[in-house]
Amino acid sequence: MQITSDQEYVRRVRFRKTMGKWLLGICLVFMFLWGISPWVKFSYNATESLDGALFIIFKNAKIHKGDKMAFWPPENRFYKYGFFVKYAAGIEGDVITVTDKTFFIDEEFLGVAETITRTGEELVASEGGTIPAKYYFAWTPHKRSFDSRYVDIGLIHEDNIIGRAYRIF
Repeated sequence: MQITSDQEYVRRVRFRKTMGKWLLGICLVFMFLWGISPWVKFSYNATESLDGALFIIFKNAKIHKGDKMAFWPPENRFYKYGFFVKYAAGIEGDVITVTDKTFFIDEEFLGVAETITRTGEELVASEGGTIPAKYYFAWTPHKRSFDSRYVDIGLIHEDNIIGRAYRIF
């Protein structure tokens, strides 16, 4: 049996409509879960500081060193709304060493703190020391990442943590 061009056209139209309905349904499910779920939240990453564009966050999940975590940053002069997704580079008891704005945690190199923003505003680097109980050092490998290397963010208290983040894509 040979398929005519009209039949092929009808099949393509049906396929597109079906795919559109499925995609709409999936989007509605994600929006529903994002809006009301006490266990799950979704995050879109619009910066280049962390690899990945879409993350799923499991609220109230225990955070271990090296995990991606979502958290509410403290009030600061650069970001007024939203939460961050960063790595938990340091946890309770880890030692932060800062030498000439170069950061190490337990002697592992993290990066160098910038002195000014892209717009020319001054940045103040955090100080070293031992991370106290219930605090985390938030970090990403991007050299311009706005993270715990700066006083404006500092260490993140566990009360500000939303949950553990996993990259979807």
